[in-house]
Amino acid sequence: MNRTKNFISMGEGPVGSVLLRLALPAVATMLLHNLFHLVDTVFVSRLGGIALAAMSLTFPVIFVMFALLNGMAVGCTALMSRFLGENAFDEAQETARSGCILLLLLCLLPLPLLYAPWGERFFAFLGGNPSVVALCREYMLWLLPSIPFMAFTLLGESAFRSQGNTMIPLYSMILGNGINMLLDPFFIFTLQMGIRGAALATFTGRLCAALFILHRLHRESPLGILPGLPLPSKLLSRWGAIIRIGFPASLTQGSIALGIILMNRILSGYGPNALAAWLLGNRVEGLAFLPIMGIRNALTPFIGYNLGLCREDRLREGLRWALKGALALMISVGVLLYIFPEVILAIFAPSPEVERMAVASIRASVFGYPFAAMEITLMALFEGTGRTLFSMTSQIFRALLLRPPLGWLLATSFGLGAFWWCQPLSSVASGTLTFFLAFLLLRTLSRREHSI
Repeated sequence: MNRTKNFISMGEGPVGSVLLRLALPAVATMLLHNLFHLVDTVFVSRLGGIALAAMSLTFPVIFVMFALLNGMAVGCTALMSRFLGENAFDEAQETARSGCILLLLLCLLPLPLLYAPWGERFFAFLGGNPSVVALCREYMLWLLPSIPFMAFTLLGESAFRSQGNTMIPLYSMILGNGINMLLDPFFIFTLQMGIRGAALATFTGRLCAALFILHRLHRESPLGILPGLPLPSKLLSRWGAIIRIGFPASLTQGSIALGIILMNRILSGYGPNALAAWLLGNRVEGLAFLPIMGIRNALTPFIGYNLGLCREDRLREGLRWALKGALALMISVGVLLYIFPEVILAIFAPSPEVERMAVASIRASVFGYPFAAMEITLMALFEGTGRTLFSMTSQIFRALLLRPPLGWLLATSFGLGAFWWCQPLSSVASGTLTFFLAFLLLRTLSRREHSI
C-alpha cells in the first residue's frame, strides 16, 4: 500500500507514542468540528434569548443527521482499518466508494423540513412558540443544504484516519472554521442577516472544508472515495457491512439528540431562559469533552488495524493508555470548570438569570465526568471491533431510559435547581454499564486469540 505523507504506522512502534501522534491532531479536529456550532452560538447569543432558544430547538435535527452520517463513517473507518491491517487494499477502496454513495443518499432525509408548513409544525411540536419557530426556519434555510458537504468531509476524514493520517482532517477543519469565524460577524451584523447569516457562514465553511478534503484525497491518499462508473462491486452487501457497524453507532449518537428533545420538552415549561441555560451548559460540556472525543477517534482505527493484525496485546495496551489519559484529563477539567464556570460562560454574554442556571448545570455535571470519560473511551473499543451494539446499549440507557425520566422526577419533586443533577447521576450509571460490557468483550477477544 502506498503511504500518505503523514502516515503513522499503527501496527508497530511504542503504543503510547503512536496513540499520542494520532490523538493530538484528532483532538484538534474535534475541537474545530464543534467550533462550527460554538462560534455560531457565541455570535447568535448577541441576538437575544429567543435566538438562542431557536438554536436549542434546531440542534437535535442537526445532531441526528450528524449522528447518522458519522455512524456510517465509523462503520467505514472500522472496515477500512481492518482491511488495511489485513493488507486487503482493494476491499478498503471499494468500502470507501460504497460508503460515499450511502452517505450522500442519507443527506436527502431532512429536506422535507425546508417545506414551510412541515417545518413550522415540527418545531412547534418541539416546544417553540411562534417567534422561536420563525427563527428556526431561518436558521435551517442554509444549514440543511450544508449537510452533504459535512457528509463528504466526515467520510474523507475516515479514509485518512484508517491509514493513520490524522493531519489532513485537522487542516480541513482549520480552513472551514477560519472561514466560518470570519463570515459569521459579517453576515449576522454587517449584512444584518441575523440568525440566517450564522447558517450561511456555516454553509460556506463546510463547502470549503469538503473541497479541501477532495483535493488532498487526489494528491496524497491511495484510497479514493468518490464513486464513479462502474459502481462499486457488491454495493448492497458492502452497504450491509457498513450499516451493521454504523447504524448502531448512529443510534448511539442519535439517542443523544432524542434525549435532548425530551429534555427540551421538560425545560420548555420553565421558559426560554431555562432552554438557553441548558444549551449553554451543553456547549461548555461539549467543549470540555472534545479531548476525549479526539482520543476516541484516534483509538478506533488503532483498534481496528491491530485487530486485523491479530495483535490483541497491542490492542489492550492502547486501551489502557487511552483510559489513563482520559481519566486524568477529565478530572482536571472538571475541577477547573467547577471553580471557574463563569470564565467560559462569559464568551456567550448570557443574561444574569441564564448565567445563574447555566453555572448550576455545569457544577452538577462535573461530578459525572470520570464515568463519562471512561464510557466515551471504551466506545472506541466497541467501534473498532465492530461491536457497536454495546455502545448503543449503554448510550440509550443513559440518554433515553435514565436521564429524561430522572430529570422530570427531580424537577417536579424538588424544582428546577435539582433538574441539573440528572446529568451526573445518569453518567455514573451508564459508565458502570459500559465498563461491564467492555469486560465481556475483552474476555471474548481473549478466548478467540487463544483458540487460534
